Amino acid sequence: PTIADPEAKGALINGHISNYSINDSITKINFYTTDIIEGTLDYQAIIDSSGRFSVDLPVKGVKDFGIYYKTWVNLILSEGDKIELAFDNNDTVPKMFYETAKISGGDSTLNKNFFKYLSGNPKNLRRHYRHMYTLNPDSFKKCYDSVVFIKKRYADDFLDENRISEELKSWIQVDTYYIPAMRLLGYDINQRMFNSGNSEPAKLPGEFYSELKNLPELSPEHLINSELSRGFTNYYTGYLEGKIRKETGNSTGNIDSVIIRNFIDDNKDNPLLAQLAVNEKLKNVFENNDLAYYNRNKNLFEEVFKGSFFEPLHKTKIEEIEELLANPIIPAKAELLTFQTADSTKYLDEIIKNANGKVVYIDSWATWCGPCKSEFKNGTPELKLKFGEQVEFVYLCYQSKKELWKPAISQFKIEGKHYFLEKEEDDYLKGQISLKGYPWYTLINKKGEIVKSGFEYRPSVPATTDLLTELIAEQE
Repeated sequence: PTIADPEAKGALINGHISNYSINDSITKINFYTTDIIEGTLDYQAIIDSSGRFSVDLPVKGVKDFGIYYKTWVNLILSEGDKIELAFDNNDTVPKMFYETAKISGGDSTLNKNFFKYLSGNPKNLRRHYRHMYTLNPDSFKKCYDSVVFIKKRYADDFLDENRISEELKSWIQVDTYYIPAMRLLGYDINQRMFNSGNSEPAKLPGEFYSELKNLPELSPEHLINSELSRGFTNYYTGYLEGKIRKETGNSTGNIDSVIIRNFIDDNKDNPLLAQLAVNEKLKNVFENNDLAYYNRNKNLFEEVFKGSFFEPLHKTKIEEIEELLANPIIPAKAELLTFQTADSTKYLDEIIKNANGKVVYIDSWATWCGPCKSEFKNGTPELKLKFGEQVEFVYLCYQSKKELWKPAISQFKIEGKHYFLEKEEDDYLKGQISLKGYPWYTLINKKGEIVKSGFEYRPSVPATTDLLTELIAEQE
């Protein structure tokens, strides 16, 4: 069920994009899946001048992957697969890809049937739901019921008319029942988002979420559909937690244990769903390397996962975190610094002075910030590889537990100058760089002037590379 496994054999994809031009601005193809423990995992393959690419993806068992080139499509991979995939550069919508792509190797029959199922899907549901989220609850539910009926009828007809593998049946069952339920669970938050200015939650009818009572029981085979352990579980956990907090009025001493116990009690007939919900809480704990939440509820977690495939995965992950916390290895080119001045209004001046006339790139982050860490993993290494010593990379850690600061630097191998800011000393600096959230990036020219400051100047964004190049080329 998980792919973050040292024994996973992986799956090799060799691909060719016909009609690819070396002048095309897209030079990489991205692959995404969801791991039970690690969350979303993403990989990239470089496209050469002839339109060819190759990527070796870690796979344990059978799992779907999202692929992004000029549109989002899906592929199912099995452990040990060697796949040949060919598609056209002009396939800019999923239906075109699924109808014209050629695939061989591995279980090509499974993927051909998978493509056939996806190409015939009767509605662009993502776009349809965007409109539905603007409706009031009663109107939304009527549209929702109609969409679900159409989707179920299409799935039933497809299963009747085609001989398909058990793996694909499991994927389709999740797509038919759990993904529409995810859209239902997303109504409250999305309704507020799409009706800008209306932050008040809609008053939902008593039976609004009645569909959740009819979800089929899950088995580990259903995890082939990564949306189950990504989008659905996220929304479902948020829904249950919100309902419990509302019912208890947040007044219970250990609200965490109450929430976990309710996850279990609400899903006695669907134990894997209960485990996925509880595991969703643990994923956040693991991501932040903060075991305090786990330790507070250790007995309950052990009860939930005893004898399941989760148990050894959690044990391994906890041991990794404990080792990281006890022995963080700081990169040789990382400096853990403290400001020499006692005047916090002079912190930025000190950073600029220590750069000795170089362009400065300040990354403001927090140990609990998922997008911050995603950039550390996927954007920062490439940015540093390009600019090397030409840019002064400075990292300011805010609003975090200090004992988690060094482990994060170690985990993501973040080279550069690091400062940990205590709460009482960060206000003035926040104002200087106009910090409004995390991550936040500030670019300073050779004259010591702030040129840009905002969340949009992430390491992974091409515009950041362009701007740094311009600043380096400027004369002092």
